[in-house]
Amino acid sequence: GTIGVTAAGPNCPWTASSSAPSWLPIISGASGTGNGIVSFSVSSNGSTAPRSSLITVAGQNVTINQSGILCTYTLLSSSGTVPATGGSSSVGVLTASACTWTATTADPWLAVTTPSGLGSGDILFTAQPNPTATDRTGAINIAGQTYIVSQPGQPCAYTLDFGFANVAFTGGTGTVGFSSTTSGCSP
Repeated sequence: GTIGVTAAGPNCPWTASSSAPSWLPIISGASGTGNGIVSFSVSSNGSTAPRSSLITVAGQNVTINQSGILCTYTLLSSSGTVPATGGSSSVGVLTASACTWTATTADPWLAVTTPSGLGSGDILFTAQPNPTATDRTGAINIAGQTYIVSQPGQPCAYTLDFGFANVAFTGGTGTVGFSSTTSGCSP
């Protein structure tokens, strides 16, 4: 950027300085006589916090304000699947290095093991075994984004109550009982 200097006369000297030369340096016009131009540069702000500094020219202050970075978040996938037996998995999030994020779930069968982080990273989570034959889905909220977790139901397995049926010599019907330890299974 530039700041124009209008002096009271052609022989009037002036100087310019920055109160934050590390990110707001004067690149030309640090001093002069008469009218002139002060050129300055503003380095990128790697923080989420805004910042402000002064450039002083001939005893007068000019305030330079700079906003912080805007945090945006991208999930590397919008959904994933875990096995019916349960287990661990992860999803990646991309963001600037200064941006924080949190990950939560309201589903009791899911547990987020990496509930917060700074910058890009992986959100680790575990899923409990699905005790039923019915498929289920859950959600993990990551920095305002939703990641959907799908889990198939357990396969149905049956146990016979006994391994034979007695039928009269004249024919007829017989009954064999069975059971399943998996909820939701029927013949």
